[in-house]
Amino acid sequence: MTAPVTPDAGNTPSGDGGENNFTPITSQDDLNRIIGERVARVKSQYADYEDLKTKASAFDEAEQARLSDLDKAIKRAEKAEKESQALKFNQLRFEVASDKSVPANLLSGSTKAELEASADALIEFAGAQTKARAPMPNPTQGRNAPHALNGDGLEEMLRQKLNIN
Repeated sequence: MTAPVTPDAGNTPSGDGGENNFTPITSQDDLNRIIGERVARVKSQYADYEDLKTKASAFDEAEQARLSDLDKAIKRAEKAEKESQALKFNQLRFEVASDKSVPANLLSGSTKAELEASADALIEFAGAQTKARAPMPNPTQGRNAPHALNGDGLEEMLRQKLNIN
């Protein structure tokens, strides 16, 4: 017959195969001693925890400072690159505007070909507008000039133009 299985209270087996050197805990002092030994073993495993925690914190701070400097440098480089691209684009837009004799702020597009096409369309539009537009008569000049500013003179001028009595 085998001995009943009971939980290990910190005692180690003898290692001879079948015997169990378990001694039951019979007093509070024995229980306190066994628990104290177990707690001491666990604490000894983590004895340098505070030191490691301090070192890890210092490492994290140094890493953040390094990354912050790197991030700042990356942001400065990105900003400089964007400004450079904007300046190059504005230079290209002003060159096309100068070559085509059109206002640069009216040009649209992102490449030289697109800017030139925009300038050509603007030139074509402006040419069509000047040909289609006839000069407007000035109502303050001509036969009815003294009366042009009051309502009666304007109404009389319109009747004459439209041949209405």
